[in-house]
Amino acid sequence: VPLEEALVEDPIQVMFNGPVVGMRQLRDALVPAAEGFAVSLTEYVDRDFSLVDITAPEATKGRAVAWRARELGLTPDQVMAIGDNFNDLEMLEFAGRPVVMGNAVEALRRRGWAETARHDEAGVAAAIGARAKGVNVLLLEKNPTLGGTTARSIGTISASQTRDQQREGIV
Repeated sequence: VPLEEALVEDPIQVMFNGPVVGMRQLRDALVPAAEGFAVSLTEYVDRDFSLVDITAPEATKGRAVAWRARELGLTPDQVMAIGDNFNDLEMLEFAGRPVVMGNAVEALRRRGWAETARHDEAGVAAAIGARAKGVNVLLLEKNPTLGGTTARSIGTISASQTRDQQREGIV
């Protein structure tokens, strides 16, 4: 059955994956035509694997964080975002406290933002422990029911919680 006939309503998200070069070419072809949709790229060059996500323009990590910050009455300088790939760029640019993971793609690392440890060295816990003691922490989640990415508060994290979670490998 052709895809056009299988769809009974507009899709929430369309995702492509494949080798880095091919997915870059796809992204480059889609971006100029991206009226009414957003295109984001995630790359793992060392594995020659990339993802291209196509979503509604409001269903991006950056828009979700900006929306939730407004809902909480926060300004961008009160927001910390942690990311490691191109699909995090809009979110990192919004945040007044952008932090990139130690294993982030080189293009993000060259931006001069604060850098934390790698993902396999509890980098998220280290970033929260160093920069966000006592602040409200938001969790970004893919939410197909609502059509993209949503942000929800998971509470306030103290420095001692962060150290304990890092030691136990929870964060």
